[in-house]
Parts: sequence; structure tokens; C-alpha cells
Amino acid sequence: MLAALSTVKEDDDMEVVKKLFSHGNVNAKASQAGQTALMLAVSHGRLEMVRSLLECGADVNIQDDEGSTALMCASEHGRTEIVKLLLDTPGCDISLLDHVRRRISLAFPRHSRFFPAGIAQINRSTFRI
Repeated sequence: MLAALSTVKEDDDMEVVKKLFSHGNVNAKASQAGQTALMLAVSHGRLEMVRSLLECGADVNIQDDEGSTALMCASEHGRTEIVKLLLDTPGCDISLLDHVRRRISLAFPRHSRFFPAGIAQINRSTFRI
């Protein structure tokens, strides 16, 4: 079911998705790997879907079976705008560790070709760069 969300493109379809998630469990995890709809939208780079899921109450701090969060996924995939959106979400916890004890800042090395230049300016006091 979650895979179908990655192909939503029409405004009408997005409204249906919002209604479904407002009446169901927006934080339900897939049976394989324990990812949520938010994590799936992040990994596919679906900014509007991420916004919609957050509006419906998606928990930005839920961890999958490997301990990764939506923010870790966004940083690993180089999704700069989604990283900014997630960091601006109240309660976003950047101190969480995955199961190999990596923080978000380690998942996105400063000298990596995937490191977005603007991220360092977002919040230097909490985004330990």
C-alpha cells in the first residue's frame, strides 16, 4: 500500500491521500524494513507528499528496523529541501542514532559530494557540523 503513495501526482489524488491518512494511522510501518509513509516519500524525493504527511501528523522521529529516521534518509539521499522541512518540524530530534550508532551529521559528511552547501547555515547550534 505504501508504495502506491510514491506515484501520486494529481491534486485530487493528494486530497484522497490526505483524507486516508487523517482517518488512519499515518505512522503505520511497512512489514518489510519497518518504514513509514513519510520515509518512503522522503526516499522518493516527494516534497509535497512529505508536507502532506507532516500535516496529517506523521512522526518525524520514528525509526525503521535499522534505526534510521526520515531525516537520516533525506540526508543520505541528498534531499536538501526535505532536510530543511524536517528540521523545521517541531520536535525533530537530530540526536537520534541508528543501529550502527550514526547521527544525522555523520550520515552526511561535510566533504561528501552530496552535502548541500546551505545545510550548514540552517541551525549551526544544533546541527553539529
